[in-house]
Amino acid sequence: MALIYTASGTMQFNGIVLALSKNSQLSPLIISGFAMMLVGIGFKLALVPFHMWTPDVYQGAPSPVTAYIATVSKGAVMAVLIRFFFITRGFENDYLFIVISGIAILSMFIGNLLALRQKNIKGFWLIPPLLIWVSFDNTPYWYE
Repeated sequence: MALIYTASGTMQFNGIVLALSKNSQLSPLIISGFAMMLVGIGFKLALVPFHMWTPDVYQGAPSPVTAYIATVSKGAVMAVLIRFFFITRGFENDYLFIVISGIAILSMFIGNLLALRQKNIKGFWLIPPLLIWVSFDNTPYWYE
C-alpha cells in the first residue's frame, strides 16, 4: 500500500480510483504496489505458493486459535479484498483476473493433494493438521 500511496497520494479506495483514472497508463509504482499487495494477501490467506508458513503455525497453536486464524482473519481479509476490487473495478482487468484465477486453481489443487497425504489427526472437527490443508484449500472458493 505504501507504493500505491506514493503514486496516488491517498490510502482511500475512492482516491486510488480517482488517481488511476487520471492516468491512461499505470505507473511502475502502482503495478509494483498492487503486486506486493497481492503477495501480502496471498500470505494472509495462505494461498499457494504463499502457504508454507501455515502447517507450522497451525500445528503449534491450540485448536481454538487455529480455528480463529483459519476462519475469522481470512474472512476479514476477503471482505476488504472484495470491497477493494469492486471499488477499484479490478475485476475488469483481464490480466489480474487470470493471475487470481491461477492462484485459486493452484490452491485448490495443491491443498487437496496435501490434505490426502495428511497422517497426523488430533481431534474430530477441529483437526489442526487437516484444518491446515483444508483452510488454504477452501479459501479460493471464496473468489467464485
